[in-house]
Amino acid sequence: SKVVKGTALTLFYTLTDGYTFEYFTLNGNKVTGDTVVITENSTISAVVKKQITVTITNPKGITLIVKNGDNVITSGSKVVEGTVLTLSYTLTDGYTFGNYTLNGSKYTASTVKVNVDVTISANVTLNQYTVTITNPAGITLTAKNGNTTITSGSKVAYGTVLTLSNSLTTGYSFNNYTLNGNKVTGTTVTITSDATISASVTHVEYTLTVSSIEG
Repeated sequence: SKVVKGTALTLFYTLTDGYTFEYFTLNGNKVTGDTVVITENSTISAVVKKQITVTITNPKGITLIVKNGDNVITSGSKVVEGTVLTLSYTLTDGYTFGNYTLNGSKYTASTVKVNVDVTISANVTLNQYTVTITNPAGITLTAKNGNTTITSGSKVAYGTVLTLSNSLTTGYSFNNYTLNGNKVTGTTVTITSDATISASVTHVEYTLTVSSIEG
């Protein structure tokens, strides 16, 4: 079309689903607002960006934090293509972070530029700890994880509850179990680090009285 020099045109648009309008351009230059004044042969266009859906999946043991700038985004949020997201996390006690994943593939950086729909998750592991069982003289200890008896040097997962029992040698009395040198009240212990299980026992002493009689 042709217009008279100096004509002010008001611009409108209709978006296709899945796109976000950024700005109009006049002869390749960004237009602020929605009006342009025509002073020469002109090309009017626009810059649009695709909307990207961000899905956040939190496996057990970790909560992912995804930010667009200073704004935390929730799973299912949409951002424009080219957005740089910052990744961080908080761990539940007893878990160790391995790496992030993007659409199921390992990802080692803490920022990601998204140009397609993306699912962000992570790999974490539940910590395993070594249980050492020390039997002092006079007692044999047994530690069970459920119905399974564990041997000294075995590894169990963080949070495992072990049930303790014992067999005493004649001449000894049981006082209490110990966990890493600390007195245990009761017969169960919860493992949250490498652990040494032992017991306090007392060697029973008897008094022998010898009586003499005449003759």
